[in-house]
Amino acid sequence: MNIDNEMRHYMKKMLIISLCWMIYILSACSADKYLQKSDNSESKNAQLEKSGEEIHIKGLIKKLSSNDCAEREKTQQDLIEINKQAKPFLMIAAQDSDIGVKSRAQNILKLIDVNDRLMLSDNVRHEFPNIYQVMASGTDSDKFALTDKLARNPNIEQKDIEKLVGEILNNGNGLSWDQKVIILRAGCDSIHEGSCVCCRPDSHCHERVWKKPIPGAVPHIIKLLKDNDHYVREQTLGTLVRYNAKNAVSEIVKLLDDKVLDVRLYTINALAKLNAKETVSEISKLLGDENKQIRGWAAISLIELDKKELVPQKLVDDIKDILCTPSLNDRNRARNALKILCGDNDKSNNK
Repeated sequence: MNIDNEMRHYMKKMLIISLCWMIYILSACSADKYLQKSDNSESKNAQLEKSGEEIHIKGLIKKLSSNDCAEREKTQQDLIEINKQAKPFLMIAAQDSDIGVKSRAQNILKLIDVNDRLMLSDNVRHEFPNIYQVMASGTDSDKFALTDKLARNPNIEQKDIEKLVGEILNNGNGLSWDQKVIILRAGCDSIHEGSCVCCRPDSHCHERVWKKPIPGAVPHIIKLLKDNDHYVREQTLGTLVRYNAKNAVSEIVKLLDDKVLDVRLYTINALAKLNAKETVSEISKLLGDENKQIRGWAAISLIELDKKELVPQKLVDDIKDILCTPSLNDRNRARNALKILCGDNDKSNNK
């Protein structure tokens, strides 16, 4: 009797468990069907949206052949705002048999690329609505003139100027010497400020100073170390020191072999001021240079880089010669180097 009761209880229990499993399986199947239906619905919606966007873009491209100048301008702006999604269709239009459509599509592609690179603030685009057009198709002088104007506007952010300078210097072969130096002297208060002195007699750059420094443009400013004009190379070295551009050391050190004496001297000093201890071996090679100014400044720089043991005593006279230079800063550096190399009792230090 007890066995029968236990059996019935067991069977009842198994029946309940089976029913629970069936309910779970049916629920899961229903959920899968619902999700699949939902996914299909979303996929169809996405396709419809994509199809609608495609139709919209193609419609805009057709308007590029419009005779209405205002309509073409608006169409161009709309396509630029659509940006990357419009590029595949614009690339097709750039091969169009209609010369007008072809050239406009090519121009818009350039504008989209410039927009992607610069990402200028709304403030800049509000002040100069045609800025992307100028930066995409203008001459280097056009680009500089616009950037120069923006740099003097107190409402324009520093980062915008840095981006524009980078864009100019990427292909800045058409810039004049003065234009390059104005970029390099950004943030200097006057022509007489430290490394920003313009030593070239035909320069008028001191008349046009950008108040805001542009350290964010350093990766592009470094390119001016290879400029054909040695005055530009000298100014670039001073600017990189002013921005404490230690990431430029590997390029700066190459100018130790420059053909122009002043550039070599600027380079030695720049490496010392940047505390570029990784260049000690290159600077020490100059201790035997045929030019006494090179030898003297190489010795001073090594002493400032805590490597006085590399400087032979026979170079004391070369360092003493620098005590006669017009620059107070140079005289002080030479005097300090002599103190470290010869000791405080060296009478020559009192010159």
